[in-house]
Amino acid sequence: MDSAIARLELHEDLAYLQNYEHLPFRRVRSIGVDDGGLPVAVHGLQWQPYSYFYGTSIEPSFSVFAPRPDGDDFVELSTTPLPTSLTLEHVEQKRAFLRTYNGLVLVDLDDPGAPRAQAFFKTWYWYHGTGPARIVDDQVYVPAGPAGILQLGIDESNLLQSP
Repeated sequence: MDSAIARLELHEDLAYLQNYEHLPFRRVRSIGVDDGGLPVAVHGLQWQPYSYFYGTSIEPSFSVFAPRPDGDDFVELSTTPLPTSLTLEHVEQKRAFLRTYNGLVLVDLDDPGAPRAQAFFKTWYWYHGTGPARIVDDQVYVPAGPAGILQLGIDESNLLQSP
């Protein structure tokens, strides 16, 4: 069974299919849509390879799509390989929040064709159930268990930049 993404438009009690994209040989692990309708998906292979020693990657990928305005499908704007430990938590205001064992990675989607890691928040794995990160008034707030609430400006980065 293959996966797909679709965009529906609701009118009264009926839903009308606007865009549809078949994702052959991919199993969608998680999907999120930001406020502007930008769909983001984390997906992997539909099947698992027999052996990991022959160069076959089973790691998931992070893809950004956009509905084609004059068509009935989606355009895949970018696909980036991810470590297996990252899962999509949610998407908000052109930012994707990817959960890992000991923290949260913030991905900037201002340029959906070239998403970039913007920040990392150490949250301790066992405290991820305290609630999702939120963006309020251009500030990112991340609950971090005993560390309290972490805060960063929406356009700021806490990652080292290469020279």
